[in-house]
Amino acid sequence: MLSSIPIYHFSIFKALCSVTEMLEKLMRDFFWEGNEQMGADHLAASDVLCRSKMQGGPGIGKVSARNRALLMKWLWKFPIEMNYLWHNVIKSKYGLSSNQRDMIPAERTT
Repeated sequence: MLSSIPIYHFSIFKALCSVTEMLEKLMRDFFWEGNEQMGADHLAASDVLCRSKMQGGPGIGKVSARNRALLMKWLWKFPIEMNYLWHNVIKSKYGLSSNQRDMIPAERTT
């Protein structure tokens, strides 16, 4: 639940470093016991929290890496989904280079 809440926004927007650091801190703090006045006992080390479930961790991972992977998915899907509306909108707004995959900035008439 901790890492799945921001998935929708991370699949569309590049998160600021300060946002990813804050989210990672909130996730780490969830696994800490105590408070700032009394001190805190770590229930798990941060490197353990970043491990996948197959490696024995909870599968939280790094927020910045997840954001980057979700954004890269759009680059992977762009040449595959040529008949989809989102592809046509991007193509009409930015144009395509000769290889039909890379976008080129469209000329502006202002």
